[in-house]
Amino acid sequence: MKNETNQAPTAYTFDERAISDLHKDVYGYRPSESFYRSWKAYTDHEKQGVWDSLIAALEEELAFEETVKERAKELMEARIEELMEIGAQDREQAIRWIMQAEQITGEYGYEELEDHLDLPYGYVAASLQP
Repeated sequence: MKNETNQAPTAYTFDERAISDLHKDVYGYRPSESFYRSWKAYTDHEKQGVWDSLIAALEEELAFEETVKERAKELMEARIEELMEIGAQDREQAIRWIMQAEQITGEYGYEELEDHLDLPYGYVAASLQP
């Protein structure tokens, strides 16, 4: 069929199979039945608009999370420095003191501390490497 408006056909990037996952990534829960009813009734153009808005929201959320993690690293480094100034012999001891203060005693100590303080996964162990 010839394109009567001489415009390039729209390339749709939405994925019917991934919409539920994308929604969950953005909002933390799967879409409701009413969302699916609306989704099924939408044209491809409308679906693309919903998809694009979810992608934009996800990018905004990821940027926010990155900002939170960067701030958490700054706070952790300041806390370590402060503890070393008041008596921790080294970085490792300062981190142990922080873990005690935060009541982190589980077998997943560093990971639990990272989760508790919004630090990136692997940050604590990597910070102890020479």
